[in-house]
Amino acid sequence: ESNKPSSTVMIATLIIGTFLFAWILTSILKLKHQYYAFQHINANDWHIDKPPQPIFFIQCINALGFGCGSKCFVSFMLYVLDRTVVQPALTKSLKVMKQADEKDIIDPILCNEEARNAMKERLETYYNDIYHSPTLNAISKLLNYAGAYQCLTHHRKFLSLCMAKGTELSKETVHQPVFIVSFPRTGTTILHRTMSLDRTRFRNFDLSDMVSPLPKPIPRWDMEGRREKAKEGQALLDSVNVIFPGFAECLETMHGFRADEAEEDLGWYDTGLGHMYMDPLMKLHVQNRSTPEGMSKLESKEVAKYRYAWLAMVMKLYQYTDKIEWETRKETAASVGEGGVTTNAVDEETPLSSPSQVYYEG
Repeated sequence: ESNKPSSTVMIATLIIGTFLFAWILTSILKLKHQYYAFQHINANDWHIDKPPQPIFFIQCINALGFGCGSKCFVSFMLYVLDRTVVQPALTKSLKVMKQADEKDIIDPILCNEEARNAMKERLETYYNDIYHSPTLNAISKLLNYAGAYQCLTHHRKFLSLCMAKGTELSKETVHQPVFIVSFPRTGTTILHRTMSLDRTRFRNFDLSDMVSPLPKPIPRWDMEGRREKAKEGQALLDSVNVIFPGFAECLETMHGFRADEAEEDLGWYDTGLGHMYMDPLMKLHVQNRSTPEGMSKLESKEVAKYRYAWLAMVMKLYQYTDKIEWETRKETAASVGEGGVTTNAVDEETPLSSPSQVYYEG
């Protein structure tokens, strides 16, 4: 008789078992709801044949949030991410912006007090928009906001690089920038990538420049360096495909990413250029299109001017790097010519055998 469990233990076990069963059943229902919601969006909006979905672990986090609920999980993780990672990165960026403003080397629109206040406001707006988004799931919110850290890190290091070049960089002039403007799905990507193959006339940013631009820009003529840079970009694409199997194949039906080819996608573009601005899909959701509040303050004429000034600065940096490192390579080749490396050999290995001053200025 004494070895039998007491009625209290049995009742407690029954209660715990009931709660556990209810939690498992609720979890299964949430996962099924998430699956059918995904299929519904695809059927009514995307129209993608066999759309890929993230691995089961990611689906569980989106639906359950480690057992505490998705909303609770996101609230906690976004707060931790903001305080421990993003805000310290913002502080460092603002410090470099202030230094650039005091030295009067960089375009004031990129570093003056107004620019610094606008940077803080954009980041705060970005945090709030992600947190309150009705269309992004838990992992999407975390990954989008984690991208702010990468943006700010690149922002700070690009500013530092341009400050280090000083007045030499300010002498660079970007002549005749080319803008490709058209409706979606009209062949702009093909045109962009075809034009980018003419490296004697055009400069552009490959996907690898955008996702992994540092520690320094790689000249357009440095084919070996660009192949190594492309490997870094491809590694990032491969990592996305690990947690989202079929993602790359799905994109091929709309806009395939190539690590070693020209890219214009805004998400990659702004991350690589370092400006703290991204345009996640929540901004295009139907319930946000008809109200100014839905677009918040991430889009404005002031932001557009800021972004073009930043783009011009980075273009000058790449242009300057092309010219200076070409001259350095020729001098190095000439100095070790007796060892078997000659200027002619260097010229033959590059698509720009003898770029003229017109090329540097054009």
